Amino acid sequence: NATLRSFLALLPPLAMFIAACQLKRSDHERLFMILIFVGIASIFLGALQILFHERDFYLFRDVSVGSPSGIFGNRNHQAIFLCICTLLVYYLFCSRNEKRTRYNLLMYMMIALFAGAIFATQSRSGVAILLLLALAAPAYIYFDINPRKLAVGSAVFYGIIIFVFAKSHVVLSALNRFDKANDDGRYNIWPDVLFAIKHYFPVGAGVGTFTEAFQPFESLNNLSPYYVPRAHNDYLELALEAGIFGAVVLGAVFVLA
Repeated sequence: NATLRSFLALLPPLAMFIAACQLKRSDHERLFMILIFVGIASIFLGALQILFHERDFYLFRDVSVGSPSGIFGNRNHQAIFLCICTLLVYYLFCSRNEKRTRYNLLMYMMIALFAGAIFATQSRSGVAILLLLALAAPAYIYFDINPRKLAVGSAVFYGIIIFVFAKSHVVLSALNRFDKANDDGRYNIWPDVLFAIKHYFPVGAGVGTFTEAFQPFESLNNLSPYYVPRAHNDYLELALEAGIFGAVVLGAVFVLA
């Protein structure tokens, strides 16, 4: 049943992807703007969540009050969505031939807003992805655009993320969380996940079954009043749930990308 629900959950995004493939470039840019505005709204909601520290400002019940998760259930999802919005702003800046100073200034401010909000979430995965985007974005934007525009956009992207926030308390606090990664209990479960993978190999436990499939293999040292909903490692979770089939599909994705 869990695997069937996982399959059905893929149908809406698959339908949206197929529909989006039929659109013109101008329509894609309109969709990008919609996502960017949703991101700004999520940042605003996250600011209210920090400011008022009230559960009434959260859209989900099982959340960490005081954390800026915005329209999502946790700060990691918020941070990753904001990373996507940052990349979309960067794309719009590089692809348009407008020379209006006000438009360019708006793009600078939006990149700064999203980058700052990502650091504010204190999400390690979000910060890591943002830094990777700063390095990889120019390589992925291979469409026909003005090379000078791309160079300027890249310089702005790097400058805002690396220099403008270099001495920010929020940024330094987010970066300091990487030093405490070993103290995070979520990484202690990986040996148990590897043991469970061996048990379910080669076909896996079934997509969407991690919570129930992992529980019999959780070591006594890691037991707590809370259950483990995810492996916090997409590759290990895919191997446990989908087995060798998941590895083959993942390898195909890397080859096609």
